[in-house]
Amino acid sequence: DVNKDAILDAAYKLVIEQGKLMVPRSEIAEAAGVSSGYVSILWDGMPNLRKAIVERARAEGHERIVLQAEALT
Repeated sequence: DVNKDAILDAAYKLVIEQGKLMVPRSEIAEAAGVSSGYVSILWDGMPNLRKAIVERARAEGHERIVLQAEALT
């Protein structure tokens, strides 16, 4: 059973690999092995998942991702 942490891990890996915050939900879902809808349901929408990704990026020193998030706000 895939949980929020597994989806966050898959999403974070894609974001870091691609160097961009705005990875499509469909790509995240595929990487996590779930449906796009399940990603949204577990995270109550993509903004919440992206916020968690940015928090991790900030903690791990991935400034490029943090700066992208700041540019979107």
